[in-house]
Amino acid sequence: MIGGCQVFPSDNPWNTDVSAYPVHPNSSAYIAKIDSIASNNSQKYLHADFGGNGEYGIPYMVVPSTQPLAPITWTMYGNQSDPGPYPIPQNAPVEGGSDAHVLVVRQGECKLYELYAASPNGIGWNAGSGVIWNLNSNALRPYGWTSADAAGLSILAGLARYDEVASGSMNHALRFTVNRTYIGGFILPATHYAGSNTDPILGEELPAQQNWNGAQSFCEGVKERTGCGVRLPTEAEWEYSTRAGTTTPFYWGTELNNTQANCGGNGG
Repeated sequence: MIGGCQVFPSDNPWNTDVSAYPVHPNSSAYIAKIDSIASNNSQKYLHADFGGNGEYGIPYMVVPSTQPLAPITWTMYGNQSDPGPYPIPQNAPVEGGSDAHVLVVRQGECKLYELYAASPNGIGWNAGSGVIWNLNSNALRPYGWTSADAAGLSILAGLARYDEVASGSMNHALRFTVNRTYIGGFILPATHYAGSNTDPILGEELPAQQNWNGAQSFCEGVKERTGCGVRLPTEAEWEYSTRAGTTTPFYWGTELNNTQANCGGNGG
């Protein structure tokens, strides 16, 4: 509970007990991959992203239901952000470092306001992106949208808080970051991906299916759970994406020779 509000319903993915779930068959490979892309030895382990007196980690703030609203000026991803104003005071704590997250829970309405790349401007806030979460709902971001987090997820929901540690019980998933992430997709409840390469990554960022039937089954499961129209690409769509925008008659170029077959102008 934060400010008298439960952080999402008990059946939310953040609050689901997975302790009895089977370990993913590729778990060891995922962990080995994370180790292999670490730039130094300290990055090979889960990092405790918090510290004493708020000098390290991601702070948050609880404000009363009477907190005045402040205008938000979007500087990056306004088209994927929930419009302001937000009930965030000018003295709200800002995460140190380049991400500069601001997290505020408003009492009474039980809504969570999260900003990315945020800075106060005297009358409100400048921010790269922002989201308003209803803590009483399991609703996700629109498919393909970011939030204040690159995965389109809540930040506060995954933090280890002092009150939880002091109580001896932490009953939700924990947020963590890695050096690089897979640029090709995401797995719900994430709704957005970010990256600059095609390295696989563990957890909710990488669907791993070994055959056509398995991939079809995965898509059907996503549709059943979310109502989103998810399907595998057609052969033409796959070829278009792998050709990276090239427009030559054949994927290798413009000329045929005796090493390629040609049927109706479609080389192979």
